Amino acid sequence: MRRALLLLMAASLALALLLETAISAEAENLDSPALAVHLMSLMVPDSESEQMISVLAQLMRQGMEQQVALQEGQLAQLPPDRQEVARQYLAGMSDRYADAMKHFFRNLDLGTLTREIYASAYAERFSPLELQQLIAFYESAVGRRVSQENSELSEQVMPKLMQRVQPQVEGFRAEFMASEQNMLGELLATE
Repeated sequence: MRRALLLLMAASLALALLLETAISAEAENLDSPALAVHLMSLMVPDSESEQMISVLAQLMRQGMEQQVALQEGQLAQLPPDRQEVARQYLAGMSDRYADAMKHFFRNLDLGTLTREIYASAYAERFSPLELQQLIAFYESAVGRRVSQENSELSEQVMPKLMQRVQPQVEGFRAEFMASEQNMLGELLATE
């Protein structure tokens, strides 16, 4: 009886090793980038993208507030009756800019860009087998919760993301400022 039990345990262990080897061999034939893209669809939901857009828009608003403060210093050069009109217009400029940046980032499809950058990083760091295991985890209830709460990698991704979008942001900012200057000029000319 004891020998039969030992044989059964040995056979079970051998089968487990064979299955692990087969799974590992199968996983190595899979495409890491494709697996990483699927993983990112689980880990970085659209709701997180929208949250990221709001944070970025707030940062952009703060930068615009600094620009507005500089322009307010130039108001003294205007006739007194135009200073208040310009001051009121400038007061809403940061809010308009933040709203415009949200729209800009949505059009840029920031969520997809974020997932692409994350997927590339994961494909470089994890084997296909590990990516499959991560996918299984993130498809579980606990994994879904983790993906909702996950923000640690954002610190790594945000600089890369900003590097990629900075040229477009600067172009957008220049266009926005030119448009705002024109609007302010028209407003001052009509009143």
